[in-house]
Amino acid sequence: MKSYFEIKIPLDVNSEWLKGLKETLSDIDVRWQNGFQHITAVFIVDTPDKPLVSSIIDRHLINQKCLFELSFDQLDAFTIKDGHTHIIHLSSTETQPEFYLWLDGLRSELSSSGVKIEPDFKLHVTLGRVSSSSIGLDYLKSRLTCYKIPLLRFNTKCFEYREFRGETIKKWDF
Repeated sequence: MKSYFEIKIPLDVNSEWLKGLKETLSDIDVRWQNGFQHITAVFIVDTPDKPLVSSIIDRHLINQKCLFELSFDQLDAFTIKDGHTHIIHLSSTETQPEFYLWLDGLRSELSSSGVKIEPDFKLHVTLGRVSSSSIGLDYLKSRLTCYKIPLLRFNTKCFEYREFRGETIKKWDF
């Protein structure tokens, strides 16, 4: 079973900048994420033991108290591994070293405990999806770089461990 650990991002889907982005890209068939924005911090390819994974996440959340402020200041896009979909997302030019240090520790402990995780991680918040057959990635990126967003800051307060496209396994609120 696939599962993932996510950090909830309280993004206002009715914000003026997001409405403007949707209007700017209205000629592109985008499936916009309508709420539930998050960062997938760890994607677990095969979940051998849910209680083990939960206990490792518990330890890392409680030890750090996980009160990070994450900043996003630009739009970007990438194509997912299967090549069929481009993801429009928020990204950051700030390095945010404390967050990455914490996240690397969590990912490392999960891996060393035998949990098979997806090795790639890119700090981003998905805003929408576009079929790659309808538009090229370079063109999409060029459209996104023309649209400026305000500096967005979010505090990490809510975390969730979930089955992939399924039920919540455990949730943490600080």
